[in-house]
Amino acid sequence: TRNFEMTLGDKEMIRAEFPSVVMFEDLTFGLEDPEDQNLLLFVLMAESDRFVSVQGGTAVVSSYFSGANIILIRGGQEIDGG
Repeated sequence: TRNFEMTLGDKEMIRAEFPSVVMFEDLTFGLEDPEDQNLLLFVLMAESDRFVSVQGGTAVVSSYFSGANIILIRGGQEIDGG
């Protein structure tokens, strides 16, 4: 597998156009333990009632919480009935 990071400029645009938006990475600043980051994520998700996720593990986790979960599916066994 190839691992690479693509910079889309979306975070910079959001910060410039919507300065009051708080991003998850802002909240995790200083948290070293991945368990602390996961706990923070689950607390935020428990307080939410709408989710947008991509197919796979993040969609499954989002589905554990009540509310609407819109899942972006591009292809794969999820749409082939698997």
